[in-house]
Amino acid sequence: MEEDYAVPPDFKYSPHIWRDFSLKTFSYFLLLCYPAFLLLKSQASAGLRLFLAIPLVACAWMLARYEKYGQGLDRMLFNWACFRISPRSFRQFSSGSGRKAPSTRDLLPIGRLEPDMVELAGGTAIKILRVSSLNFGLLSEQEKRSTEKAFRGLCHSLSRGFPVQVFMRSRKITREDIISGLERPHAGAGYEKAQRQYIEFLRGLAEEGNVHQKEFFLVISYNIYSLPARKYRATDYLDTAKGLLSQRGKEVKIKDAREQLKMREEIIRSGLKRCGIEAETLDRAGIAQLLYEVLNPDLEGDLSRRQDIRPFLAQGIGEGNLAEVVAPPSVELAPGHIRVGKLYIRILAIMEWPACLWSGWVQDLNDLADDMDISIHISPRDMGSDMRYIAASLRKMHGATMADKLGNMPTDQLTEVKKEKTEKLMRSFASGEEKLFDYLCLLAVKAYSTEELEEKTEMVVSKMAAREITVDVPRHLAKDAFLSYVPLGLIALPFTRGFTSSLIGASFPLSSTDMSSGGGVLYGTSEDGSSLVMLDRFAPQMPNHSMAIVGQSGQGKSFFAKALLTRELARGVSVVCIDPEREYRAMCEALGGQYIAFEPRSGHSINPLDRSFRLEDSSLSGTDNLVRENMIFLKLILADAKMDYRPLEAEDLLYEVYRRYERPLLADLKEVAAEMGLQDIHHALRPWTEGTLRGLFDRETNVDLSSPFVAFDLSGIKREHRGLAIAVIDGWFWRKIRDDRTMRIFQVDEASWLLRDYECAEAFENLARRGRKYGVSFVIIDQQLDQLFANDKSRAIVSNCAIKCLFGMDKGLIDNYVSKAITLTEREQEMMATLTKGECIIHAGVQRALTRVVASREETRLFSTSLGEAV
Repeated sequence: MEEDYAVPPDFKYSPHIWRDFSLKTFSYFLLLCYPAFLLLKSQASAGLRLFLAIPLVACAWMLARYEKYGQGLDRMLFNWACFRISPRSFRQFSSGSGRKAPSTRDLLPIGRLEPDMVELAGGTAIKILRVSSLNFGLLSEQEKRSTEKAFRGLCHSLSRGFPVQVFMRSRKITREDIISGLERPHAGAGYEKAQRQYIEFLRGLAEEGNVHQKEFFLVISYNIYSLPARKYRATDYLDTAKGLLSQRGKEVKIKDAREQLKMREEIIRSGLKRCGIEAETLDRAGIAQLLYEVLNPDLEGDLSRRQDIRPFLAQGIGEGNLAEVVAPPSVELAPGHIRVGKLYIRILAIMEWPACLWSGWVQDLNDLADDMDISIHISPRDMGSDMRYIAASLRKMHGATMADKLGNMPTDQLTEVKKEKTEKLMRSFASGEEKLFDYLCLLAVKAYSTEELEEKTEMVVSKMAAREITVDVPRHLAKDAFLSYVPLGLIALPFTRGFTSSLIGASFPLSSTDMSSGGGVLYGTSEDGSSLVMLDRFAPQMPNHSMAIVGQSGQGKSFFAKALLTRELARGVSVVCIDPEREYRAMCEALGGQYIAFEPRSGHSINPLDRSFRLEDSSLSGTDNLVRENMIFLKLILADAKMDYRPLEAEDLLYEVYRRYERPLLADLKEVAAEMGLQDIHHALRPWTEGTLRGLFDRETNVDLSSPFVAFDLSGIKREHRGLAIAVIDGWFWRKIRDDRTMRIFQVDEASWLLRDYECAEAFENLARRGRKYGVSFVIIDQQLDQLFANDKSRAIVSNCAIKCLFGMDKGLIDNYVSKAITLTEREQEMMATLTKGECIIHAGVQRALTRVVASREETRLFSTSLGEAV
């Protein structure tokens, strides 16, 4: 166990959780009492005035200097100011009698909803970020240390009064959620049938298993009415009280809060970026939707009772209205739990910690239960008062040690160990290497009955006890625990523990085995089957839309690729597939697509000179575009015939052909070349119009190139003619995507078979590099890894892909080829050598997940592979 991750001794510091609230609420107190004092000043005697002034001064001194003496009064004032309930009703409500609240919105300290922040009733403004996560199980030890160090640096940059809350939400995937991203399929019985089968398969997965999705949020808070960070004076309280009453003062404070939150957001984003985490700020709709779903957890599985928050936003949510919209229908408090609607929620707080914590312990905590939420509060402490308290503790321990020595008593070893740790901690604080934080970790267990709640609680407590972590239920603080759990940035429980910066780094919370971009198609399930891996390759957060699927033969690559194509077609994405081994014919015909075989006797023909391929949105005329693109076609034909290519002659020839013929063919091109005396071009075209290659490009186009699924079979064409076929396909595809920019997939199977040719490699590299601007996802699939990664262009294509699906392969291939093009951790290299059929490691941006491929019976029958039969 690393020494840096040792939990520091608990010095029983007085919690500082009420300081900011005490200053504000005490200003209310002064505001009410000061006019009465002024009224009596002129009439009352000096003794009476002194009698009235002494309690005010004493209360101010206690609340400002010693929070532990003023917590009772401050707590009552805080609840009165924030929750707008009387002290009497508060006592009844928090007594654990099980009575229902008079109004559920009175429980929520939610005030006005701004465009990108929420003003709480207690004078705090919050901003919520949706953040991604990392899979610590697939990181090497060095990468784990680097991530923890970056997160430690992020927390080290936080100043006092800059708390953050990490909210890890586990949301059950319902049937409606899993198919919500599907659009209408393409016209055709095959595509509609594929979509129906895909939807039924997804619904079956949601019904059969307890599938959950992990979501991570980070709450940044700022106290609008906080006092300056210096020694408080009596005028500070009066100025704060005046600001609370003045409308102009409120507007100035809110504007300042917005600027402060923006600055804090930039600090958080910069720190998260160094950790490899992406962040997205929630807007009004996102904040309202999140709060509604968290505060109404019993409605997750009932779509008829769930509501979209956007209609309420359209009407305009002002101060007080948001609480009415997001408040649960009913809330009932009882000792140890809170009932929201039909769901029982119990908040568990970590009370005692082991001597040392291990790296990635939060991910282990997150995997304890699929339906458990976790809320972590990190708040920097006042190092001045803490160091004074530590120094006093050291003096006491030194005094006890000296007393033992003078009295010839044996030294207390526990005191010596605690003294050594405290001295080391003091030196790290004095040098600035470490800071101290208030750390609070809450676990939310949910159930639909008290028996189930007790069973789940016992399971979590026993698993935590096995890790030497003690959790307990704050039975008489159920409401405070619930408010601390909700993503509002509030700490209403006095159970914080002092954590150093190193320990905060080891407690990196944004780690999970899940992978989901919130839409897209199904890639498989996680390793334990508790979550679905669903990705949208066209999502805006993806750096590009390209994908690489690599692995040795027999690992399930083709089955996986066909399944993805079918699911993408089911949601309305068009597909073009290069099939060198005639593997996609049955699939294409079953879906009603267009399968084109490039061989003379197939009956399929594409006329590269067809005018229907011209570009409507280009600055050039249609003829100019056709001439420019067919010059490449002529160049390849001349190269195949071992003849010289002269651009000016080719350009003049093409212009003359388009001047004479409305729908020219290769025979017309050959005839005009003979008339113009271009014998080289005339002889080079003869095999394509009269010889063995006749029928490929010398007839009118007789295939449906507008079909949503077009597959080109290159198995019947010679190797020396691959480049020419790819040039025709590439030219047609570029014309198509420029005319109609919709989501499309260009998939190349057995890529190394084609990338040996320079023309093919150039075309594929250009498409992979520029296709993103036109909404194209370039997919490369291959099993000959030594040839694929030996080619510089193919290696660059694979390295640039945003999504990489890595199936099983030999250790030698990983070390010699794959690891040089794809960044792999040591753990991933070990796992890839032991992956079984149907398992793969997926890289999607910064996310990584070990995935097991799953498919429906219809997909298995359609693809007919050994993997499909196994599934």
